[in-house]
Amino acid sequence: MPKDVAEAVLYLASDEARYVSALNLVVDGGFTSVNHNLRAFED
Repeated sequence: MPKDVAEAVLYLASDEARYVSALNLVVDGGFTSVNHNLRAFED
């Protein structure tokens, strides 16, 4: 995961991110995009 964070930092420091502002960039492999409440319905 450190490589993923480093790549995100490099992107934000690059000219390609010049229009990016006030952004929370979560680098967690999709963990926070999963609805963990659905586990209540598992057998």
